[in-house]
Amino acid sequence: IGANDRIRFGAIGINGMGWADTQALLKVPNVELVALCDVDQKNLEAAHKLYPTAKTYTDYRVMLKEMQSEIDAVVVSTPDHTHAPASLMAMEMNMLHVLLLI
Repeated sequence: IGANDRIRFGAIGINGMGWADTQALLKVPNVELVALCDVDQKNLEAAHKLYPTAKTYTDYRVMLKEMQSEIDAVVVSTPDHTHAPASLMAMEMNMLHVLLLI
């Protein structure tokens, strides 16, 4: 990705720390949120109101498969039992896995 290109990312887990991670990435120049994923419909609806152009999903596997050509990176902010499988799937699809230490 060139310096002037946009990095399109998907957020997996958007409550609590996930919301903070997503907001931190959106402060980076040339970064665009294209997909939101959370198992809690209430969290998903609230985030979608703020980012209506982002597609929404309740299953990260569906999101990654459907959006594979539209996502350059993911931020995975989920509990440990979900973090590893979601991260591995994204990496196997050659997506960047964003690790934020805030």
